[in-house]
Amino acid sequence: FQREFDAERTADALSKSAITGVSLVPTMLSRLFDADWRPDPPLRFVLLGGGPASDALLDRCLDYDVPVCPTYGTTETASQITTATPGDVRSSPGTVGRPLVGTEVSIQTDGEGSEPSTVGELVVAGPTVAPGYLDDAETAGAFVDGRFRTGDRGYVDENGRFWIVGRADDVIVTGGENVQPAEVVDALVAHPSVEDAAVVGVPDEEWGERVVALVVLEEATDTATPSSEELHSFCRDRLPAFAIPKAIEGAEELPRTPSGTVDRSAVRDHFR
Repeated sequence: FQREFDAERTADALSKSAITGVSLVPTMLSRLFDADWRPDPPLRFVLLGGGPASDALLDRCLDYDVPVCPTYGTTETASQITTATPGDVRSSPGTVGRPLVGTEVSIQTDGEGSEPSTVGELVVAGPTVAPGYLDDAETAGAFVDGRFRTGDRGYVDENGRFWIVGRADDVIVTGGENVQPAEVVDALVAHPSVEDAAVVGVPDEEWGERVVALVVLEEATDTATPSSEELHSFCRDRLPAFAIPKAIEGAEELPRTPSGTVDRSAVRDHFR
């Protein structure tokens, strides 16, 4: 038993114990790679969830022949809802795959079903969905006729694969415009010197909210460390003006919850 995650000890256990399957969050897998871990033949799958996996991380999986299966799930649905295969990662990087057997997933917009590729809230039904919360008011807001409103926004493509674009309550409204944090993160991590990023909205007297970003830079790069101004300029070619972060600050690592997901409240507190 390991009471906490340690990359070198985990890599050693995966190799010496002939592990066939493991469930990791992206940060754990990234640290395993940094510890020079490579998969051994007994390993059949790496379930990757708890947060979005960057294109760079998925590319490393393909380069190292890691049988990675990106997943999407929630506590209320006994974890997994959808899972992608390594083949999906190659052909459609970024997808979280198709629903598990017995699980029904739909995209709802304004309480009604939507057409394929239309972004809306993911609603889940099936035998793994919880009956509700201890608080009746919370249950009434999230569970309708046995279906769970996840609060996550996404869409389904023409091949039945699901894609997650962010939390409904993560949308930043600045000057009347809606900004999806995930799109801003994608723009920032496209810079060769940026390893990871977190984007949130903080209160602004003039615009309601302003977009801010905390970035982690690559430890070793062949180029000079980019300035905040350089990153702003980089984003201008990839984002509408209202979505460009008003402030970009560096950090050694992003604050995270015990499960490994980005602690957005801590990021907001940092900027406040």
